[in-house]
Amino acid sequence: MEYGHLGMNNEINILRELAKKYIEITSLPIQNERRMNWRRLNSLKPNKPLILVRGYAFNEVLSLNGGLKCEDPVYRQCEEYFRDMIFRNKIGDDHIYESYYMVTLVYLTPDDMYWGEGGGSYQVWEKTYKNGFSSV
Repeated sequence: MEYGHLGMNNEINILRELAKKYIEITSLPIQNERRMNWRRLNSLKPNKPLILVRGYAFNEVLSLNGGLKCEDPVYRQCEEYFRDMIFRNKIGDDHIYESYYMVTLVYLTPDDMYWGEGGGSYQVWEKTYKNGFSSV
């Protein structure tokens, strides 16, 4: 793949910075408190009402802040996730932020093709860990 004005190393640096911010959020003590509150609620022993915002205008906020920077589709997906979670944290609801990023193995594309067959998450590994993203 040809890279535009940013280049692969700059895209990886963008993802590293976003991942650092995201990990800071996942490491906050409030995350354990939220886990405990959700366990209590799901056990029918709530100690307070919990709020979970499921929809918000992230795309509009993203466009106001200059949009996504990464051009590579895999990196772009990671960037969108991290930016979304970092923004969502500002909402202040009881969402729990986990300290991992889930990679889709195989999914059906809009043109009825299976993406990931014969590669799947390995394709993401090729672009990230093998090329130096592992230190995040």
